[in-house]
Amino acid sequence: MNCNRIIILFVLVVAIGVVAWLFLKGSYIAPSSTGEPAATPSATASAATVATAPSPLNEDEERKAVLEQVEGIFNAPIAFYGRVIDQYGEPVPHASVSYSMIDGFLSSSPGRHTTADERGNIVITGVRGASISVTVRKTGYYLIPNSEDRSQPTSSATFGYGIGSDSYRRPPPTKENPAVFVLHKMGEPAELIYGGPQYLRVDKDGNPTGLSLQTGRRGHSSEADVLFQRWTTDATKDKQGRFDWQLKISVPGGGIVKRESPFAFEAPEAPYEPVLEINMPAALGDDWRYSVSESYFVKLPNGSYGRIDVTIHAGHSRTPLVVKTYLNPELGDRNLEFDSEKVIKP
Repeated sequence: MNCNRIIILFVLVVAIGVVAWLFLKGSYIAPSSTGEPAATPSATASAATVATAPSPLNEDEERKAVLEQVEGIFNAPIAFYGRVIDQYGEPVPHASVSYSMIDGFLSSSPGRHTTADERGNIVITGVRGASISVTVRKTGYYLIPNSEDRSQPTSSATFGYGIGSDSYRRPPPTKENPAVFVLHKMGEPAELIYGGPQYLRVDKDGNPTGLSLQTGRRGHSSEADVLFQRWTTDATKDKQGRFDWQLKISVPGGGIVKRESPFAFEAPEAPYEPVLEINMPAALGDDWRYSVSESYFVKLPNGSYGRIDVTIHAGHSRTPLVVKTYLNPELGDRNLEFDSEKVIKP
């Protein structure tokens, strides 16, 4: 095997590695010279087509073609257009924009920054790469994380340019159809009694463990605002390591309701249930989970409102429960938006 042949094989290996890496989450379709996906060849070709097929490239031409393909992936011109709005659809002026490009094999460009204009518009040009990742933020707004459902709002996303779109990368936006980023505008935080994170020991046999949202004391069910009870059968796991478990959360004399959104900060007036449960039988199969995180609003007997964030690790023996609590000490005030600068310690 001569030197040129070795070089060509090396370049081919690198090219294959690049494509495999970039397309780990999607299927690759090589772009044509116009930037559009190349057409898939027909399974059958006519004799005339075969007869007029170009002759094979020599070794230098092969090497040059492979290098050009790899370079083209990482050097695709990027003209990015976006817009920043809040949850009400209003423009967010002068939002901070951070972005980076994948512009080399197993590497990305250093982070860069720009600013949206007074109407929330973003324009990024004069850069190159296989893709660009963009995140927007602004003081006074919450970031909205990505979701598997692309119809949901988000504050960050990745877009393919030298590489096609897939489940991870979105198609390049245009000036006429810009990418839309959403920031959730903060309300007016309340002064809250904050307790957390608290690591609670909860028995596996249903023996209750209590927690006071007012004092932060735990383990004393007689003065508890919230009671936690756990049942597990982790001593008899199935072949996949699953077992039946249950967590019961109750508010003696009050009520509890599931919080449906991370941006829901006002507790509802009603309805509340005295008890809520998380049930996880092994029979759920692939839907079974060892760890679960949930958030709840609670209403205490004295008329005060709070919320609790709960994470349970079902089979842990010592401290299976991690709890954060927020309590508005003003009776009847349902505002539970949290600001670390306004904490009242229990």
